[in-house]
Amino acid sequence: PHCRPRFRGGHLCWPLGYRQRWESSLVWRQRVEQVAWILWWHCARSSVGSMSESVAIVWDDAMVAYDFGRGHPLSPIRVRLTMDLADQLGLLALDNVDVVQPAQASPAELGLVHSAEYINAVTACSEPGAECQFEYGLGTDDNPLFADMHKASALIAGATLDAARTVWSGEHDHAINIAGGFHHAMADSASGFCVYNDLALGISWLLANGAQRVVYIDVD
Repeated sequence: PHCRPRFRGGHLCWPLGYRQRWESSLVWRQRVEQVAWILWWHCARSSVGSMSESVAIVWDDAMVAYDFGRGHPLSPIRVRLTMDLADQLGLLALDNVDVVQPAQASPAELGLVHSAEYINAVTACSEPGAECQFEYGLGTDDNPLFADMHKASALIAGATLDAARTVWSGEHDHAINIAGGFHHAMADSASGFCVYNDLALGISWLLANGAQRVVYIDVD
């Protein structure tokens, strides 16, 4: 029991020496239930009574390719199970809900936040047999290399950009990217399980397209 992670202040805390190795079905079930509740709040709540807000769930099965490998605490199973649960609950079939397929963020879009050198380093590290580039935070225990890392990361970043666009354009009242939230990534370095900072990209796009202020709330 002393080796198990704990939730403290909304964050999953791993005891020293066990961070990469310990996984708990109970922990993942709790996390899936938390995200599913958020989906329900946006989708089901918007479809009852006099409320008729439209909701876009930006999703592609390929997003589960963001996978640091067996034993890493950030497992893609959490988003796969969340979508399966949302489907079983009937959320995806509600009249006011659209499942929107995202487009991969382009290098120019990633450049709203990240340096060209860093994007090139991520792309190079995505190839089989690539060497770690620790100066960019790539290949560490938190951010190990994996095949097609750039493609998977850019797809999730693109999903957040598409979420921002569809709300800003008025096409949808709410938008959700359950695979996103990689706010630890820096302009020229991966950090804390995060490769591309999709939230900073979405905020930067909104500000560049007329938004005066953007409120960002971390609720994990």
